[in-house]
Amino acid sequence: MSPSGRRPIIVWPDTWRVTLAVSVGIAAALAYPWRSTHDRWVLAVAVLSVVVLLSYWRGVHLTTNARRRMAITRGRRPGIHRRRGSLFSASIDETATALIRVEPRAGRRDALPLPLIASYLDRYGIRTDNIRIINNEKITGIGQTWIALTVSAIANLAALQARAAHIPLDQTTHVVARRLADHLHELGWTTRVARPGDLPQFGAGTGRETWRAVVRNDGVDYLAAYRIDITDELPDVFTQIRSHPVAESWVVLEIARAATGFSLGAACVFRTAAMPRRRAPLAGMTPQHGNHRQALMALDPFAAQRLEGHTAVPDELLGRLLWPVLARGARAVRLSEAGRVIGGIGTAASEASGLPERPRAVRNA
Repeated sequence: MSPSGRRPIIVWPDTWRVTLAVSVGIAAALAYPWRSTHDRWVLAVAVLSVVVLLSYWRGVHLTTNARRRMAITRGRRPGIHRRRGSLFSASIDETATALIRVEPRAGRRDALPLPLIASYLDRYGIRTDNIRIINNEKITGIGQTWIALTVSAIANLAALQARAAHIPLDQTTHVVARRLADHLHELGWTTRVARPGDLPQFGAGTGRETWRAVVRNDGVDYLAAYRIDITDELPDVFTQIRSHPVAESWVVLEIARAATGFSLGAACVFRTAAMPRRRAPLAGMTPQHGNHRQALMALDPFAAQRLEGHTAVPDELLGRLLWPVLARGARAVRLSEAGRVIGGIGTAASEASGLPERPRAVRNA
């Protein structure tokens, strides 16, 4: 543990870094015993290359920092592909995403059952690529929570083809999301389909990007993105984030399948009235220096790629995570009721996807 109380962050190199480092190492080894000036130059270049490739500072490789600095200087940033759509959107990579709004009963602040939600990664014969849980909370205590499910056609090709002549990807994703919403409703939650205006707005498309934040409204707002380290201290990190005094915060937890159990990725965004400091405000977080705009865009529920830093975790860690949901106060609409207004929800969608209807709880009048 460092004197500041922060655990040192070990950044494991990517495959291409290891491959390149091994290649230059082999070249240096072939020049052994380095008797000539040329051989010594080969050795020196190899050592320098390995150091540059594998060195990192505050959780980010030095070469990555250099690339981000150059991108900001030139004012050119790579874009993030987004799967557009009001509720579902199938893109050229054959994926579809469904978004559900979740609220607890009025006046209560309950914790989402994360193990139950994670079980929908492989349920009813459909394998979900990932599930994102998104929370937006303002300093006033007003909060909003969404659950986004993304299904890949490639991972479910056989199951989809068995249900219809064409691949009913949207309908299948739709029904899986509705069944999760019904399941949560039976546990006392209120759920509804998210409309386009309900989607979380991270403000990635506006403002000027600097090394430490995206500056908006002529310096009135600062948006800073952070990667959350997936460790045993993750429950404590989430607790500290929720109590951290900022004007507004977004927290995203992404759950996916791993070889054994689950893998998690997490990120957060703080909106402040002053430029953030260079160091992360809390332990267990890594600032996205020089990469804030791209990190903000990646938090979009319809973003095509997963969050950075996915790590396999034991099942018990997911059970220890608390995800409180604060009621918004406005009247919520159940998903089953909203389906009669926003087309596609209900029996017709189940028939199109081939998934059976989930039995609903029968309550006495």
